[in-house]
Amino acid sequence: MQQLTLSLNTACANAKATLTDLMAANFMSGTTLKARLELHNQMVDSLKEIGVSKDKIREVEEMWSKGVGVIYHRGIRNALEGRTQPDHVNMQASPELKQASKEFQDMLNFEQWDVPTPDEMEAFIEGKGFMNDTVRELITDYRHFLEAGEIRRQGVFEQL
Repeated sequence: MQQLTLSLNTACANAKATLTDLMAANFMSGTTLKARLELHNQMVDSLKEIGVSKDKIREVEEMWSKGVGVIYHRGIRNALEGRTQPDHVNMQASPELKQASKEFQDMLNFEQWDVPTPDEMEAFIEGKGFMNDTVRELITDYRHFLEAGEIRRQGVFEQL
């Protein structure tokens, strides 16, 4: 029994390191987000198959989940600015919108992958007067992820 516990702990430690690295590498390009999501799901399924508890899996996924939050934050910022592509600035955006976007970015602590809550995002954007349907829907997606632990519209998420 002690050997089994040791093996499960080792599997969880390896999975946590792998999932964190898999997410971190997303911010430097390489493998598509779709492929990373598939690898994540395979790893979590493998942990379930060997009997890892739901609580332990949540612990393993902690940094992965924070990374998902960073991706939602980036997507919401892009939608706020009206960017047609994530790496292209919307040159038509007003100075006020660009300033709001900068302030929204400053709400993110990228080094710690600490992302504002959906309520904080919503209050900030509404307070600046820049809420739109796309932004609202992405905030709803992020809220759903935090509550249910699943990505509501994976095809949309993969494009963020």
